[in-house]
Formats: sequence, C-alpha cells, structure tokens
Amino acid sequence: MKTDEFLPLMRDMYDVISGPAGQRDWERFRSAYHPQARLIRVNGRADRGQPAQTGSGDQRCVIMSVDEYIAGAGALFAKFDFREEEISHEAQVYGDVADVRSGFHAWLNRGAQPEEWSGVNCLQLVRAHDGWKVLQMIWDAEAGTGA
Repeated sequence: MKTDEFLPLMRDMYDVISGPAGQRDWERFRSAYHPQARLIRVNGRADRGQPAQTGSGDQRCVIMSVDEYIAGAGALFAKFDFREEEISHEAQVYGDVADVRSGFHAWLNRGAQPEEWSGVNCLQLVRAHDGWKVLQMIWDAEAGTGA
C-alpha cells in the first residue's frame, strides 16, 4: 500500500482549518473524520480557545469529539487568522488501519505579536467504505516553540 493515498486527506485536514479570521468549512472537516473520532490536545491552554483540563499526573490534555473541537476552534478561528502547514509526513499501514505522524508549523495572529510554533499530529486512520477516515488524532507543540 502506498502512503500517498493519505495525501488528499492530510491536505484537506490542514487546508480546512487554515485561513484568515472567519468561518471554516466544517462539513468538509467532518468528512475527514470517523463519526466517533476523538481529537486530543496535549498540554492544552485555555487561551487557545478551548478549556484546558487537568489529566492524570502533570500532563494536561483536552479530549474532544469532532463537534467539541469545532465549537472551540471555530470560535478562535472566527476572530483570528490561523494557518497550519504540514512539514513532514510518515505513515505505516496495516490492512485497514494506518498510523500517521505529521509534523506541522502553525501561525496564529491575534494582533500585536503573532504566535508561531511547530509540533506533531499523530493520527490513527481506518479505511471506511468511503475511504480513509481519522479515528483519533493527538497533537502537541514542540517544547520552546511558543505554543
């Protein structure tokens, strides 16, 4: 199996959340995800538009459904320019399951001092009747990159 099968899905995932302040195409976003998908932000920060919740130990994370992500991110993206681009991509495929690691660089412009950071999205994909879907995504920023 060639991992370039995922490229349209990965492009859509980044394209739909990136852009000037305003609405995003959330139906296009939903179409990339399995209905029961989970999105997990590690070391969550409340100032990124979604509540940070304390998990076990010292780790902080936010575990969201697709709709919960849209509610938080949608409010942030409606007010501020945001862009995220894939900078690296690695995938392993086992039958109808794939594990994808996608390095990214992101920019958020809230005004006087735009923020910039790099990080990684780790995705588990499942092949559904209508193509590959994201079943789970967990992400974090690299230490010291400003996120």
